[in-house]
Amino acid sequence: QPIGRGNLTMVQDCCTRMLAGFCISLDPPGALSVGLAMAHAILPKEVWLGERSIDAIWPLYGFPAKIYADNAKEFRGTMLERACDEYGIIIENRPKGLAHFGGHIERMVKTAMKRAQRIPGTTFSNVQERGEYDSEGRAIMTIAEFEQWFGYFVTHVYHQSEHSGIGDIPPIKLYDQFVLGTNNRKGIGLPVPPANEYKLRLDFMPYL
Repeated sequence: QPIGRGNLTMVQDCCTRMLAGFCISLDPPGALSVGLAMAHAILPKEVWLGERSIDAIWPLYGFPAKIYADNAKEFRGTMLERACDEYGIIIENRPKGLAHFGGHIERMVKTAMKRAQRIPGTTFSNVQERGEYDSEGRAIMTIAEFEQWFGYFVTHVYHQSEHSGIGDIPPIKLYDQFVLGTNNRKGIGLPVPPANEYKLRLDFMPYL
């Protein structure tokens, strides 16, 4: 039986266009989904991929130097500000009225939704586009199944596909160039993983 419509929260690396992390939840977007997505972005992904039987590499992890966010209340709440202060991360909010400042993530959202709308049970982009389509009657996935599907899409399709915004090369290739280096440029090397995964997850959780 259908139990609701899922919400997808994504964290993207602006430099390489790789997806850094995400959260799929039946809860409305808010501080909880942002915290879960941030923790997923920062932590290594090998165990996460293995638990979902996704045979792929997803090498992006580590603390970002800066987070670009819009002006939604979840990006201005005490939890995110406190967590970022704890780990030396700068929060930079998008100037009001200048939507193009979020063009990177907006484009990825559009790409992800276009692909997800091929799945039976899609609610499409709006009521007019959906028309008489019975979204609930045709729904076929649980949250866990969609999470596995989306993880596979990210690692096997999105990261491997040419991206016009970065010179028509795949995001995973650009990531390798920046981390490992090229014949003409030294790589920055792999980041140090978080020392305490449990503490990190708690730090990015809402609290009272």
